[in-house]
Amino acid sequence: MTRRLSRLFLPLALTALGTFLAFSAVRATENAGASPGEEPTTVTYQAPADLAELVNTVCDGARSRFHGFFGPQVIWVKPFITLGREPGKRPTELGATLADQMTAVINNDTLSTRGKARGSVTQGLTGVLQELDGYLRIHLSGVNAAGERASYVVNVEMSEPIYRALHTYL
Repeated sequence: MTRRLSRLFLPLALTALGTFLAFSAVRATENAGASPGEEPTTVTYQAPADLAELVNTVCDGARSRFHGFFGPQVIWVKPFITLGREPGKRPTELGATLADQMTAVINNDTLSTRGKARGSVTQGLTGVLQELDGYLRIHLSGVNAAGERASYVVNVEMSEPIYRALHTYL
C-alpha cells in the first residue's frame, strides 16, 4: 500500500515542483528589481542545432549571469536532475554533460575573477532539466558564500540530438 501511494505521490510532487519553478522564474522576471540588492532571474531562448552547441550556449549564458557572483572558493555542482523521471534512476547523458562542463566553466571563471561573496556558506550550483512541448527548459540555481541566491533559465528548441541526450541514461 505504501509503495503504491509513493508511486502515485512522486509524479504529482515532481509536477508540482516543475510548475512552482516555472512560476517562480516568470514571477522573478516580471518583478525584476522588486527586492533591493537582489538581481532578477534571467530567462533566454535559444535554438542550438546540436548537443555541443547547446552545452556551449548554456555555459556561456551561465558564465555571464554568475560572473562575479560566487566567491573565490570552490563551487560544488550537483548532477542536473530531469523532471518527470523516476527517482533513483541513473543520470541522463545531457544532465551529466551539462553538470560536468558547468563545473569547469564556473570554477575556472570564479578563480580568475575572485568574486565578491565572502562567508561560510558552501557555494553550489544545481540544475533542473524539463521537457515542455518540444522545448527543453534548463533552470540553474546558485548560492554563493554569503548565502545569496541567483538563477539562470534558458529555454531551447529540442533537436533530435538533444532529445536523445535527454533520454539516454548513463
